[in-house]
Amino acid sequence: MGPGHYSRVFSWPSLLLADSVMLAKQKYPIALVLLAYCLVFVELLPDIWWIGRMANREIQVIVGILGSRWSSALEILMKVMHMTSREEIVTLMLG
Repeated sequence: MGPGHYSRVFSWPSLLLADSVMLAKQKYPIALVLLAYCLVFVELLPDIWWIGRMANREIQVIVGILGSRWSSALEILMKVMHMTSREEIVTLMLG
């Protein structure tokens, strides 16, 4: 978790293809799941006042949109939402 990670996390939205953005806006389930997993990496950033727990809130919104039908795909994300330690999140994601 160093400067290279931080710059990749900050720049990944600029790499999204227009089709990916469109599918997420249309609430296409697989696009939302992938977006939520990308947001986990935002949670790993150091405390930055303008980011705060934004990723956690957005993951919660995505989980709410997808509902229980997608619970198996969202299982890890649901655990991440309740974690406050970056080390715990990294262990879960790599485990």
